[in-house]
Amino acid sequence: MKRFALLIFLFAFVFGIAAAQSGRGSSDLPSDPEIEELEKKTAGELYTLATNYLRDKLTELELKKVPYSTETHRKILSEQKALAAKYASILAAKKDLLSVDQYYLGRLHWIAGNKDGALAAFEVFLASGVNDEDKKQSARAVAIDVLASSGETAKAEIYLKDYRAASPVKQSDLASMHKEMALAYKKAGDLKAAATHADAAYEASKVLLFESGSRARALNMLMDSGSTSFQIHRLLGDSDTAVEKLVTMRKYGAQMKSYSVYLFALDTNITYYLETNRRDKALALAADAKKLIVDEIEDTAVRFSVSSRFKRREPHYKLIGLPAPELVRLDAFLPNKSISLADLKGKVVLIDFWATWCGPCLDAFPKLNDLYAEYGDQGFTILGLTRYYDALGKAPRSDNELASIREFVGEHELKYPVIVANSQANQIAYSAMSLPTVVLIDKKGIVRNIYVGSSDGREREIESAIRLLLEE
Repeated sequence: MKRFALLIFLFAFVFGIAAAQSGRGSSDLPSDPEIEELEKKTAGELYTLATNYLRDKLTELELKKVPYSTETHRKILSEQKALAAKYASILAAKKDLLSVDQYYLGRLHWIAGNKDGALAAFEVFLASGVNDEDKKQSARAVAIDVLASSGETAKAEIYLKDYRAASPVKQSDLASMHKEMALAYKKAGDLKAAATHADAAYEASKVLLFESGSRARALNMLMDSGSTSFQIHRLLGDSDTAVEKLVTMRKYGAQMKSYSVYLFALDTNITYYLETNRRDKALALAADAKKLIVDEIEDTAVRFSVSSRFKRREPHYKLIGLPAPELVRLDAFLPNKSISLADLKGKVVLIDFWATWCGPCLDAFPKLNDLYAEYGDQGFTILGLTRYYDALGKAPRSDNELASIREFVGEHELKYPVIVANSQANQIAYSAMSLPTVVLIDKKGIVRNIYVGSSDGREREIESAIRLLLEE
């Protein structure tokens, strides 16, 4: 009944029928104790409830010793968005909101993923003349993000100028805003303007490394902004500057003792050479990598992490930039439709090597389903490739195991084709002995990259690569 009452309340608010058409006051609406309690809270209190939801739920799960998973995290974030949307609706329904209330309304819309609502509230707040510079800077930062993402770069530039002229100026905001501006100009085809903002984002992220309270966040921003700057200079055809961005990132990775940043920069450099038909240069850099790692990384533990991971990555360089090996020893297709890579020429193909017993593989399934739904009608497809493991090579096929795989695929609602092989020949051919491994193949049937493991950062990297391949 509570949910039904809330729906009636929201319907009346959105369509303006409560008082305008019937003349009834809000007292005629069905009473809901939860809504009534929320209506008594200030805008700041509603915002605090929404922002604390993620932290509180994760703490609750930790106390209950519930295992963490990416899927659980996504579920909590979805719940947080729904709550923020509800609180925003309650707040927006109030009469005579104060200027500062518009700020909190904008923050709630932002958490809920309602960018237009956030921008509208923040513009009212910024025009009100409130003397709270912290909140004004925060509102400008969001406004720039929204405007840039919608292609309104001229208006975003005005807010960016205002932000830089005011205080406090946060390097994290600068890195994020300039990156969004770079992407907006890139999308509009103005690569020179994009490069200017991408480079500014990269410089801000470097400063952030030495002042941030969150080392992990600062390193992520360095890698994100550095990658954006590299990609834009690459599109401009400025190979030397593009490579210089990666070399700089590699050195910061060594200085900040981050094996992930160092490896990303080194690997991106090698794959860039492979993708631009400079195979000899790529393989030479890969051969020199062992000496570079020793010379550039002082920390013993970081040097060991980089070396061991690079050793596992190195075999992939022999495949990237070359025609994808055809899949062999295939025993079953789910659904029952035979598929070959030759049949898929003209499409971007993602091969996901997985197994039923692989936890990180399971964590990746929701995102793979999302990618298939998002890009499946744009010339993209996924092949989920597993094999028989129960027989351990002693038999070519296990009917019971095949039935289990069918049931497993149904339980996890995999939307894309799944293939079952009866040997590990495909894993050997693609150096995919670690699971999960994802192989990206372009429209011409060329291997463009190979990714190992599952993480939010890796998922974003793969999606970005898919978009670029679809644009080719």
